[in-house]
Amino acid sequence: MSPVSERATVPLRARAARRPGDSIVVAWIVKHTSLAAFLLVTVVGFLTPLVVVLSSAFNHGASGLRQMFAAGTFPKLLETTVTLALGDAVFSLIAGTALAWFAYRLPRRMRWLGFLPLVPLVMPPLALVLGYIFLAAPIAGYANSFLRAILPWEHGAISGPFDVYSLAWMIVIGSISLTAFVFLFVQSALSQVPGEVIDGAAASGAGPVRTYWKVVLPLIRPGLVYGAFTVFLLGFGEFTIPLLLGTTNSIYVLTSALYKQLNNYPVNIALASAYGLPVVLAGLLLIIVQRFSLRQQERFSAGSGRGSRPLSTNGPIAQVMLGLYGFIGVLLPLFAIVVVSLEKNWSSTISASNFTLGNYHYVLTS
Repeated sequence: MSPVSERATVPLRARAARRPGDSIVVAWIVKHTSLAAFLLVTVVGFLTPLVVVLSSAFNHGASGLRQMFAAGTFPKLLETTVTLALGDAVFSLIAGTALAWFAYRLPRRMRWLGFLPLVPLVMPPLALVLGYIFLAAPIAGYANSFLRAILPWEHGAISGPFDVYSLAWMIVIGSISLTAFVFLFVQSALSQVPGEVIDGAAASGAGPVRTYWKVVLPLIRPGLVYGAFTVFLLGFGEFTIPLLLGTTNSIYVLTSALYKQLNNYPVNIALASAYGLPVVLAGLLLIIVQRFSLRQQERFSAGSGRGSRPLSTNGPIAQVMLGLYGFIGVLLPLFAIVVVSLEKNWSSTISASNFTLGNYHYVLTS
């Protein structure tokens, strides 16, 4: 071997000899760095706020908790909060699961409809709520004004038939916005269901409804559980909708009561922390229950086949339902916001003489 080849070979052998040790060192560094980063995020993002809430609620002989129970309003606050969270969870779970099933079986040329349930995810909650206020406000809401004009039994009425400032409408609007989360979870679970399983059920004589209940639902149980717990927790800690709608008629939940204590003078940190404590405990409890209910996820596996779309597809009913959700949950509130933004003054009637670009001019020049 020439001197040149020897010089070229020795470093290569040295590097090859060092590779196993280098790999072990790199793996050790990556493992412990990842663990340190996880612990740091956990401490800063979760444990620190939890300690602050607990310490504020239990300081000075648990003055915050004593104030909360002495006021006598906590049972009603908790009942309203749970009602809102349960209503959001039930209706969004039903709607999100159905929409995911419809979108899963769409024909190729209509698959764009499957994106409609995801639009509320990119809409700010404030915009969605304002849109429904402009539609269903008791007196000036456009939908109420339209219904009073066409329904015989509403002639002569000056308000209604809808009242957006009610617990029922808080649940409706919350469910519309949270349906997107359930849709995502269930859609992901459906993508793992082999298409031949669904087509096999159809070949055996099972219709779409029976296939859905007997075959699909048991296989997508993890997605349903994740979706249900997620939307319940989001509904339990919901803030924008209760603040903008509930407080108008003195309908308070834990989060809006917490905000009230922080917004009033003098600020009552102890009582605000006491109102926030059930929300934190609910989150911890739901995480534990969720992990327990899905401790053996392999039971819900449909086999080793890759998920695919079934050969049979939905008819016009599914397409109409997806389009209806997009119309009610996206187009109507956006339409109301655009119309009001073009008006000099918000009124129950839409008139071209009331239109102006002055609002946009003010925003762009102020």
